This record gives sequence, C-alpha cells and structure tokens, in this order.
Amino acid sequence: MAYIDMNDYTAAHCESIAADDFDRYAERASEAVDAATGWAIKQAGLDTFGAFDTAQIKLACCLQAEYLYTVGIENALTGTGNGGTGGYVIGQTQIISGAQNADSAMQRVGGALCAAARAALFPTGLLYSGVVTLG
Repeated sequence: MAYIDMNDYTAAHCESIAADDFDRYAERASEAVDAATGWAIKQAGLDTFGAFDTAQIKLACCLQAEYLYTVGIENALTGTGNGGTGGYVIGQTQIISGAQNADSAMQRVGGALCAAARAALFPTGLLYSGVVTLG
C-alpha cells in the first residue's frame, strides 16, 4: 500500500510523473521507506503517527518516488547506471554497496532510500538502525 497519492506528490513540488505510472512509483517508494524504517509504519499504520511525522513520511515517499522516476526505476532496482551507489575491487576482493547488492533487503523492495528521503525521515526517529538479516 502506497503512503502517498498524486495530490501529496504534487504538493511536494516533485518532478511530474504521468498519472498512469504514478501508482508504480508510489508503491516502490513506500516499500523503500518501509524497509528503511524497519516496517514500523506498516506495522503501526500511518494514521497512528502525529501530524509532523505523517507529513515527513509522505514527503520521504514523494522524494523517493521522484528519485526512482529521475534515475529510472530499473536502474534504482538493479543498481546499474545512475541508480547504483558504487562498489570497488581490490585484488580478488569485490565490495558491492548500496543498491548494487542483489541480496540486500531494501533492493528487493524498491531500491535503497535516496539521501533526500532519508533526510526527511531523520527527525521522525523512524529510521531503522538494526541489522537486516537475510534468510
């Protein structure tokens, strides 16, 4: 379930997404916000948060949807092109970071959270700081 609608997105003054495509971007953005917050919003329900936190959650989703639209949703999901956050190789050791890690939990649910969305969520105290285990 997406936490934003087209009215929220327009009010945030984000780059235009075609109405036919909006639901896809909104859903993926909400999934990335859920992953970054340890699914606290999904578990409690958006309506349980105060006005400030709700506004910040919606802003984060709008910014994430705009990010996915700007870099291309496929790039953000696969870590290729402009959506990747890098990685490097030293000798026989390869470090893959961010959205390039095909096994990361956030990748499977919409890509790594962009910096602007993370900044919007920061004052809410919702950012998940635990360890994601893959199983």
